[in-house]
Amino acid sequence: MLEDPSILGKAISPTMSEDESDIESLHSFHYSPKAVDIPSAIRLAKRLYMLDGFKKSDVSRHLSK
Repeated sequence: MLEDPSILGKAISPTMSEDESDIESLHSFHYSPKAVDIPSAIRLAKRLYMLDGFKKSDVSRHLSK
């Protein structure tokens, strides 16, 4: 029926090197200041919605992406 639980545990749990790799990639990831500029994103969204300074054809082209 079931195999030895120690074998199954090794197959399911990631190895130490994978864990270390994940932690290392998290430490190397940095948000750019522009990525967290919520007020600017809100202003842009309102301008796009109201087509303030944008052509409808320009906006609709990007909506399908």
